Amino acid sequence: MKTTLTPISYCPECDYRFTVASDLTDAPNGPSAGDISICINCGEVLEFNDILVAVRAEQSTINSIPRDQWLLIRDAVDAIRARGRLVKKPICGPLATQPKTRGPAAPTKPNKCKR
Repeated sequence: MKTTLTPISYCPECDYRFTVASDLTDAPNGPSAGDISICINCGEVLEFNDILVAVRAEQSTINSIPRDQWLLIRDAVDAIRARGRLVKKPICGPLATQPKTRGPAAPTKPNKCKR
């Protein structure tokens, strides 16, 4: 397994912040644009964009994954979701300052995260 430093990414589902990607194969390079990743916190299926920031995978990308590979991804997603989130609520990133209630917008707290 190889672990590679990547630009800061935030999971679009749970706001988990990460700066590394691990490859379960022995590929000599790190991730490339279009490669699939999985958020270790919530199990969201992600895709690396052109600048190697992980974003939510498009449905067309997911549909193009060969079935044998998709079954492995789905097993990993299921295991992560069965375990539960490592970080229960956003502490940093775009979702940390969003109002938690529905209805009229509540005042937001300033995001003290350093990016």
